[in-house]
Amino acid sequence: MSTGTYICQRALQRIGAHSVVQPATPNTIDDAFEVLQGMIQEWGDQGIDLGIVPIVSVGNDISEPISARNPIINNLAILLAPDFDNGKNIVSPALLSAARSGYNRVKDLYQTITVQQKCPSSTLPAGAGNSQGINNRVFFGQDAELDG
Repeated sequence: MSTGTYICQRALQRIGAHSVVQPATPNTIDDAFEVLQGMIQEWGDQGIDLGIVPIVSVGNDISEPISARNPIINNLAILLAPDFDNGKNIVSPALLSAARSGYNRVKDLYQTITVQQKCPSSTLPAGAGNSQGINNRVFFGQDAELDG
């Protein structure tokens, strides 16, 4: 489990906007946290259920699966990069590739599958010889009376 602060700091670190020498400001962390919340919501809307509890504040644990931690950080870094690039290309091809493959792996592992309910047929099979002699029907109507 990681906190929102940890995830945001690591994402900012990947694009050079946070380091030990020059840490990100609290406002920057808050902005990154808002982007993180939006990204997690968007993934949920796409059917990717990571089991993350609703994130109330930046210091809270987000309870992400360990296998999803790096894909979350990498994809968050890419979403944050335009705010910090100053016209430079700060997203490396390696980061872009890691984010894409991580997202696909998370999608494959955690995407929910919805199975539709089967609708019952409006007719029931009459069985062998139960055609009732009317147009050689082989089905009884759903509410038809059966002779015993």
